[in-house]
Amino acid sequence: MFSNPWANASRISPAARHDPINRQPGGHIGLHSYKDRPAVVYFVQGTDTVIRDDGTSQTFHPGDTTGETGKTVHWHRNDGKDAVIAITADIFKTDK
Repeated sequence: MFSNPWANASRISPAARHDPINRQPGGHIGLHSYKDRPAVVYFVQGTDTVIRDDGTSQTFHPGDTTGETGKTVHWHRNDGKDAVIAITADIFKTDK
């Protein structure tokens, strides 16, 4: 079991959401963007390759972190033999 570093994120602001991600070997998450919801990601387990819409890619391993801006468009692929486990925290704009 792992410790969720953002376990209380939803208590910090009603505009924050945190989600665990568990993607099995060979699995993927389809093309998506972060328009209106920047995010931070902490990789707990596995080998996650991110392929951006411009064709560049980056591989993440346990302990790595990344930030996604509103301009980010990409998809994920699990290239390892273990499940990819990651924690994301998305920040949403709210009306004042």
